[in-house]
Amino acid sequence: MKTDRKEIFKSRFNEHYPRLCSIAYEYVSDADDSEDIVQELFINIWDKGKDALPDKEFAAYITTAVKNACISFLRKKMLLHGIYRRCPIGRSAPAGRGYS
Repeated sequence: MKTDRKEIFKSRFNEHYPRLCSIAYEYVSDADDSEDIVQELFINIWDKGKDALPDKEFAAYITTAVKNACISFLRKKMLLHGIYRRCPIGRSAPAGRGYS
């Protein structure tokens, strides 16, 4: 039975991966980040057993999941960027700004 699950998962991955990467790219505008998001999504799908969903439900689930994953990625990126911009650690402090 595990072999069947692996084969179905592999087939679904190959079928949906390019489309999901395209969707992710529309959100994050970076090919590497898009692929990472989709690969992590498929790992979560396997771990949670969502690969057992019927085909139509699976397609709808992963489409929504990749959009949500992209939004989460962008939120984290914005948060980290915002913190980094305000945090003087690891950068030269501007003169006269009270960072000494």
